[in-house]
Amino acid sequence: MWNQKIGKLGEQLAVNFLKEAGIEIVARNFRNDYGEVDIIGLDKSDMVFFEVKTRCTDAFGYPELAITDRKLSRMINSAMDYIQAFEQTVDWRIDVIAINLNKEKKTSQIEWIKNVTE
Repeated sequence: MWNQKIGKLGEQLAVNFLKEAGIEIVARNFRNDYGEVDIIGLDKSDMVFFEVKTRCTDAFGYPELAITDRKLSRMINSAMDYIQAFEQTVDWRIDVIAINLNKEKKTSQIEWIKNVTE
């Protein structure tokens, strides 16, 4: 339950961060047979599938290190499924938003890692 609360907080912080950066949010928590994509947005003409990882301690390492090859493969399949299902003809990529929170559960650092499949 605690992890879900931290995850939801991280996703909302990421949405706010992305909107300020000019990203148009298209969908949140998109689910299909491959899993879930936290945020889908448009960065100019590119469709971006965002995975958000949030940590409030460094006991388990940096948030972005939680993206395993298996998770990345599922995200790629989810992205392709979304594009086909909604008949999109856009360039696309997968980005990671890594959020570290301080002890007061306030943002201490947000890192945007673009195009993690390259």
